[in-house]
Amino acid sequence: MNSSIANRCRVLKNRFYNNSWEKSVDHSLNDNLFMAYKNSDAIHTQVYLDSDDVRLAIATEVKREGYIVLPNVFSGEILNKFQSEFRELIDTADKSRYTVDRKDTTICVRVEPRESLDIKKYPVTAAFFGAKALNDISGYFYNESENGYYLNNEIFVHETPETDAPLSGAMHWDRAQTLKFWIYIDDLPEEAGPMRLEKGAVEKNRAIRINKHSAMTKLTGGVDNVVEVDDRNVVPLTGLAGSIMIHDTDASHGASQVKHGYVRRIMRGHSRAK
Repeated sequence: MNSSIANRCRVLKNRFYNNSWEKSVDHSLNDNLFMAYKNSDAIHTQVYLDSDDVRLAIATEVKREGYIVLPNVFSGEILNKFQSEFRELIDTADKSRYTVDRKDTTICVRVEPRESLDIKKYPVTAAFFGAKALNDISGYFYNESENGYYLNNEIFVHETPETDAPLSGAMHWDRAQTLKFWIYIDDLPEEAGPMRLEKGAVEKNRAIRINKHSAMTKLTGGVDNVVEVDDRNVVPLTGLAGSIMIHDTDASHGASQVKHGYVRRIMRGHSRAK
């Protein structure tokens, strides 16, 4: 059975499976998003602090600044479950039907489409990337999209040990604009290679991307979308385990080195306008 047929079969099976972790994940998001937003370094305007719709505030912050790190959203049993599911996805990568990318000791498992993820084996991962809260944030972000958007249609599971040459290390913007939702599986200090992002570059890069696509320019990844940045405006997106990071790929961004004794472990979902 080829991978596409296997994925379709898994999608059908998932439709009939009751994910008992959905309520726990949804409750944790509902309970913690507002406090995480207040504890982030976002520009907290009074209108948002007085509003129950923190999801709109989060989407607005990402549109304006290109990112937000929401600290300590998950902990305890849910975080432990995330960590065990991450370990299973990495350790069984070569036996799975998903695409596996390797560079030296770095491994990335690509789950595509999201609905093909085995909910029975990975219930917390499935619940998070399909959560209503993330769907609402995506809806606010893509509110001008005529045809809607795909919610986390791909899930990337990354483990990056010590490296001086991380994947996507050059500062760049993505040729296909994407809203990415990250979950930090472990603590992610600067030594563990967090993503770097240039503040204040979203609008500039967005205009370049739109103009190039409008001119039917064929862009070469790693060449045409690589940018020079002002290091004074570059921030490392560090965070503790269980934190959520959301970013707009029109912002200049790139991976950083993973120092000796550290490993970067993250999952991320990709949402795009249709």
